[in-house]
Amino acid sequence: MGPFPNSCGYLYILVVVDYVSKWVEAVATRTNDHSVVCKKDWSIKLEDALWAYRTAYKTPIGTTPYRLVFGKGCHLPMELAHRVLWEIKNVNLDYKEAGELRKLKLNELEEIRDEAYECASNYKEKLKRVHDAKVRKRIFEVGQKQWLYNSRLKLFPGKLKSK
Repeated sequence: MGPFPNSCGYLYILVVVDYVSKWVEAVATRTNDHSVVCKKDWSIKLEDALWAYRTAYKTPIGTTPYRLVFGKGCHLPMELAHRVLWEIKNVNLDYKEAGELRKLKLNELEEIRDEAYECASNYKEKLKRVHDAKVRKRIFEVGQKQWLYNSRLKLFPGKLKSK
């Protein structure tokens, strides 16, 4: 995307979005040619924008991309430090129990992803119903004159032309 106003020498943004989880990766670039794909120079504020996107609730998937990828909601840094200390104490007590807990968390992650997939499917079906309700049904009779669509794009040559 771009060009944008110059920011630390960066003019363009290369954006990639995962189709299922809606996880976003972005790279600030100076040019818009093929060489930028090989480099991963991150701009100063781009990571903050990505964090905000990844932790925001998305209606089509019914959760946040962060929760889809990691299986739990994100925490503020202070909460994170406290939780890490608590988990280290718990893990050091019993390795077998910690392994069982990890298996349970992985199963929960699969359930979260299945739930998001189902939510995305329902969202798409709802959008299709809304779109289809707005389409007017037409009945054409033999011999009735119609407008001929002749696009200048030529993406589908010969389509919609009478033989």
